[in-house]
Amino acid sequence: MIFSVSSLFITLIVSTVLILLFYLILFNNKLIFLFRVDLLIVLSLIIILRLFLPFEWPFTITILFPTLMNPIFDFYTYKLVNNFTVLYLLIFIWIIGSIIQTIRFIIQFKKISNIFNILKQTAEKKKLSDFLTIEEKINYPVWIDNEIPCPMILGFKKIILLPKMNLQSKELDFVLFHELNHLKHHDNWIKLITNILLILYWWFPPVYLLCNKIHLVLEMRADKHAIKTLSKLEVADYAKTLTKIQKSISNQQSSIFNNLMISSKFYIEDNSYTLLFRVKYLFNRHYGKRSNVLLIALIVFLPLLSYGVVFEPYFKPPVEGEDYFYASDFERGFLVYHKDGTYTMHIDDKILELGKIDPKEDLAFKDVPIIEE
Repeated sequence: MIFSVSSLFITLIVSTVLILLFYLILFNNKLIFLFRVDLLIVLSLIIILRLFLPFEWPFTITILFPTLMNPIFDFYTYKLVNNFTVLYLLIFIWIIGSIIQTIRFIIQFKKISNIFNILKQTAEKKKLSDFLTIEEKINYPVWIDNEIPCPMILGFKKIILLPKMNLQSKELDFVLFHELNHLKHHDNWIKLITNILLILYWWFPPVYLLCNKIHLVLEMRADKHAIKTLSKLEVADYAKTLTKIQKSISNQQSSIFNNLMISSKFYIEDNSYTLLFRVKYLFNRHYGKRSNVLLIALIVFLPLLSYGVVFEPYFKPPVEGEDYFYASDFERGFLVYHKDGTYTMHIDDKILELGKIDPKEDLAFKDVPIIEE
């Protein structure tokens, strides 16, 4: 398992293509009902996994691609000051940005802790069993307070937060079933993973496109399970409930969430946009069906297939007709320093005459062992 510029590069290319596919399916009226919500969940998790594992593996095949990779290699090996290259500068910026994102992440969690401390004192405390007939193992707490802007799951506590709204008993059941499905599917942990992804890839714009819309897919999945046993008439009532919540949210005054500036990346909530989007698709007769198993298998297979290849630059031989090597081959070789001041590169059973070079100044040889003749 090797991390390299080339392995990161192909990871970014593959992830960008998959994120564009994710958007195409989600916002195309025909494709969303061909592929459906379960496939979008699988696709988003595959993208996240691909980004968390940007490595070369023992089975990865190196492909020579000088047209693309040589300019990239020349760029990141360009020396700015002494041996300080563009690559070192980019790594430094990456680390500093990730540290800043981590600090923001910690600050948000402290704010979330403050909110729970406030609600612990002011909220009306209930249990799901006070509203629904439910198993004891999923009998989660329900907190109701005017300071809660909309129905939500916040942070990683298994507590359903509800605003004080004028809902009928059946409407309240719909809302609670929806939030219960978020907890049953561990959607709050998926939100945590997306936040960690943003810490690592804060500089990669497609990641923001993915993370900004994963919450919508999570909402759609919760809807799908909430209406699974409902009749067509009850589904219509469910949709009316969503609309009613949307109107209530629009009239919502400032709350502790606004005052503390809690990022929506840290909670699962029914905001106006997601509600309108979900209502639009609730009445499609294919909405609750599963995606074709072969389609899901194909979506899983394609990113895994991308691990099979990696593109590399190559170094031209100093003399025509001499051997050349991939940059990655240098990891298996060693340099021999001869008495006349010249060097030869030894990789497996091949020898490359390098002449008089300075391995300390040439980034390509900086980690290659040197043996004196």
